Amino acid sequence: MSAGDVLLFSRKITPAAFKADPFGTVMCALIHLTTRSRYNHAALDIGDGLMVEATSKGVAVNPIRSSDEITRVRGDGKRVTCVAFTPPCANAYEGNDLEEVLAWGAGRVGNRYGYVTAFFCGLRNLFPGWSVVQDRAFICSQLVAEATERAGHDYGKGSEKVSPGDLAEHFGVPRR
Repeated sequence: MSAGDVLLFSRKITPAAFKADPFGTVMCALIHLTTRSRYNHAALDIGDGLMVEATSKGVAVNPIRSSDEITRVRGDGKRVTCVAFTPPCANAYEGNDLEEVLAWGAGRVGNRYGYVTAFFCGLRNLFPGWSVVQDRAFICSQLVAEATERAGHDYGKGSEKVSPGDLAEHFGVPRR
């Protein structure tokens, strides 16, 4: 595990998952459906077993959880996929890129979640031109996209339109 890795989460949609967390399971299913991707969440590994992520509670630093399947991709654009932490991925950022990415991501802690942005991100497959940017509010994939843009990654669209599946494709990992 390396600081700077992009973490892509793929939560299984099962009756047991629904019983344990109905709202979260429905939201994951909607993300899978509207973004046409197996990934429903994205975060940035900031080292020491911690990640910065945007959740319904806002942007926060949390321990990296292993209950979902996690795909790790390197921040340098080279294709490296690690599932469930095995094997560890080595980062290959250049110069101060890693420090800038981590500082920018951690600097967003305390910002609110972008519910409106999430809604329009889901609708973009139906209405490609629609988007809304909320000031100082983030969805998970937008947070990761904006952080990694500091290392020169270009997603070809506004970060508010980037989904976890788009991050996967950008780093050479199949979306499904």
